[in-house]
Amino acid sequence: MLLCMSRMRLAAASIAVVAMGGMAATADAGKIASSSYPAGCAPRDVQALVLGFLNAYNAGAVAEADRFFAPASNEDLVQDAKDGELGFQWYSVGSSVGQRLTADASNRETLATYFGQRHEQAEQLSLVSLSLNYRTWLAHGVGFVFLLRRTAADLPTPPRGKTGVTLGKGGLNCLSRTIHVWSAGGYVTTQLTSRTPRRILQCTPPRGWNPRAAQPLICVSQRPATH
Repeated sequence: MLLCMSRMRLAAASIAVVAMGGMAATADAGKIASSSYPAGCAPRDVQALVLGFLNAYNAGAVAEADRFFAPASNEDLVQDAKDGELGFQWYSVGSSVGQRLTADASNRETLATYFGQRHEQAEQLSLVSLSLNYRTWLAHGVGFVFLLRRTAADLPTPPRGKTGVTLGKGGLNCLSRTIHVWSAGGYVTTQLTSRTPRRILQCTPPRGWNPRAAQPLICVSQRPATH
C-alpha cells in the first residue's frame, strides 16, 4: 500500500509539472468516456504514471523510479494474470550504450542499480509521444508505444540520418499501477516530423502539434473493447 501511495503521489506531481508547462497535446484520447477503459488506465492515468517514472528517473531518484515497476514473481504468466498482478518481465534497452538485454533485462534485482548507473551518466529521457493500445490479452492491462528523446554523457551524437529519438513499448497493470514490461530500442531512422506518430504510433496528431515541443503527444492507437 505504501508503494502504491508513493506512485500516486509521483503521478499527481507529474500532472502538475505538465500543467505548469502547458497540457500535453492529445489526439483521440478525449473522445472516449473514461468508463470505456480498464479501471485506472484512462489515457491521463497512463500518461501520469509514465511521466511520473520518467521524472523520477531523470532526477536520479532511483528508489522512486524502481517502485513504478512490478515486483518479481515466481509464478508463470497465466497464474499471475489470474491473481490480478502481472510480475516483472523485463526492462530492456537495445542501444549499444546503456544496453540491457536477455538475462540482464529480466533481472528485477538489478533494475535500481541500472538506474543508478545511468544517472551517473546524466541520462535524461524526455517523452515525445505516447500511444495507448487497449487490445491486450490481459483484461486489466494496457500496452503502450512511446517515442523518447534520449541524452547522456556517454551517448554519441546521433549518426547522420538518425534522430536521437528512441522507439519503445511497455505494458501496464491497471490494478496495481505498475509497469511489467519496458523495451526501448535504438535510434529511430526516420526524420522526426509531425507525421511521425501517424507512421510509427498509428495515430494522428492534432493540427499544429510540433514534435520538438516540450509537451508530449498522448494518443490512442487502438480502442478499448466495447461491450
